[in-house]
Amino acid sequence: MISNVQTDLKAVRGRLVEVGEIHRKIGKLEEISQRITRLENRIAGFDATLTEIRDQQVRESNLARARAERARLQQELDTRFAGRMEIRGLAKSLISDPGSAAIRQRVLEHRTVIGAAGSSALKEINYWLAHAVVAVASQHLGHDHTTAKAWVLSFSKDKAKSDLFMSLFYSRLGEHAAAASSMSTYLTNIDPRALGREFSHIINALAEGELGDEARSYAFTALNRWGRTLSAGGGSTTAYGAQFDICRNHLLLNNEPLPQDGFSVLRRHVPGEQWLEIAENWRYAIACEKTAAAFRERFAELADDITDGLGQGVHRHSQQALGALIDQPEPDEAELLRAIRSKDLVEKCGGDMKRATQLESELGDPYAEANDLATFLTQAAFEPEAFGLVPQARRFALVCAKDWIARVGGSVAAEARAHRPHRVTVEVNGWEGEIAAGASAKEESARLTLEVREHIAATRKAQPPDSRTVAIAVGGAALPFVGFFQATGVVRLLVIIAGIALVVYAGLELFTYPRRLRRRDAEILEEQRRAGITVTAVVGEASALLRMWDETERAGHAELTKVLDGLAP
Repeated sequence: MISNVQTDLKAVRGRLVEVGEIHRKIGKLEEISQRITRLENRIAGFDATLTEIRDQQVRESNLARARAERARLQQELDTRFAGRMEIRGLAKSLISDPGSAAIRQRVLEHRTVIGAAGSSALKEINYWLAHAVVAVASQHLGHDHTTAKAWVLSFSKDKAKSDLFMSLFYSRLGEHAAAASSMSTYLTNIDPRALGREFSHIINALAEGELGDEARSYAFTALNRWGRTLSAGGGSTTAYGAQFDICRNHLLLNNEPLPQDGFSVLRRHVPGEQWLEIAENWRYAIACEKTAAAFRERFAELADDITDGLGQGVHRHSQQALGALIDQPEPDEAELLRAIRSKDLVEKCGGDMKRATQLESELGDPYAEANDLATFLTQAAFEPEAFGLVPQARRFALVCAKDWIARVGGSVAAEARAHRPHRVTVEVNGWEGEIAAGASAKEESARLTLEVREHIAATRKAQPPDSRTVAIAVGGAALPFVGFFQATGVVRLLVIIAGIALVVYAGLELFTYPRRLRRRDAEILEEQRRAGITVTAVVGEASALLRMWDETERAGHAELTKVLDGLAP
């Protein structure tokens, strides 16, 4: 009977040892799995850091190349078109008050003037302004026959620009009939769906009040007629529609990064991908505010009233409009200027080639040879420097475009509301939850604190003695009996001592469990307390972020509307 008991005890001990071995291996596997996970996370972190370093090096390299290429392009522009620069300088001298007075009063020799104009024309024989310079010089000298022939040559090279130049020039001289005739010819021959870049100088002339009454009437009549066509459109499917996309892209370009101050706890506990998405979508909320600030700063120093130069008998700004037309680049120059702008965008994007290319496509081409009226006005409102607009003309273009800028501002504000985070995911001590944007901060804080406490209590509780400890206790208690009956001498003593040691070990595990349980409970309470503080801080910062989002979007849209409504041409 004793032998049967011994056999059963051996079988039980064997099974218990197997169970204990399995538990031990499972514990080791879990520990190894956790180490592998931590190692994978560290490797992923190192990989992300190395990728960022590599990307930064690529961006810096792109930036250096873009700056070097821009310098080269600028040098090529200055060298290749030096002849045109000389003609432009001569033209500005001839239309200036001192220059025209010096010629008319014979301070300058007639042969010198004609020689300089003729020499310049020969250098750039296919350039319309070269012949216009000869016409202006001949006009000052009273050589009507030469003047007429020079204008014909100028018209043969670029009729639209020559007509406009003639209108502005004769308006400046006070010869309003000739100015009106040229303006009428120019406006009759252009299509509002394909306006040349020279049209910007009509805007200059109107804004500065420098046209004669008849020429001004022609221009305003054409603009009003085209404006009625614009008002009848309004969607991207109409002939006028590109301005809405261009306008939206310019608005979104006016942004600034999401403020980092005040959101340190939230940023640490929101998953990286979601935080990047929130930071990216912030541009929708800030766009209207930054655009309004840019417009307000641009026009802060401009007077609200336009001085009517004709009414005072003085053309205060006529030289600016003519100078802008003179400086307008030709197609081959525009090609280089377009390349220079492309390099400028690379620099603006910090060397990010993909973003610079995308931005170049989104913003449209300010050097395009022709644009429809709406696109023209939109581009001129946001990039007036590219169109050579004088200060008051910049305001005039913005006023013309303000209706659809306001519409796009409302659309961007709606996008800001749509992209506003509706649920914010947070991670605290291995627990993950969501903050509902619509709930009160107090309620969300209480709910999430309860959830994270339950999570900590469930995952951090002390484990009670398992079957392995019980097996050790039973096996240890059985060993003295087995040793007493089956062994002799020193072996019996060793077996008995081993049994007693196992019983003591298991007993300590069993009897110290309440104390360990109390210590673990205290640790859980402390962890729950700290987690509760963290959750409260996270919810508070999330609420502050959402309030800032809403207030920025509403205030920015209101400010943009106010700025646009307050502008007058």
